[in-house]
Amino acid sequence: MALKVVNDNILIEKLEQQGDIYIETDLCQGKVIEVGPGRVTPLGIVAVVQVTPGDIITFNINRAVEIPFEKDTYVVQQNDVIAYEPKTEEEEV
Repeated sequence: MALKVVNDNILIEKLEQQGDIYIETDLCQGKVIEVGPGRVTPLGIVAVVQVTPGDIITFNINRAVEIPFEKDTYVVQQNDVIAYEPKTEEEEV
């Protein structure tokens, strides 16, 4: 079963902390699994989501909603994405 997200929501899978040093922070990284179609502005224009499936995003874990779909799966709104790393062409192959 695949989940579909609505509006400007983004379904992500949280990535494990990498490296030898762990710093306690509210920021986490995750891989984008699915994105919604965007949010409709008051003028009726659809503001599309800037990230795409496969991108790696940095987000605030306290603003995310955990989804009991799969392990470490969360939904965040586009406004809660702090930064992202686009997937590379090598990852698409």
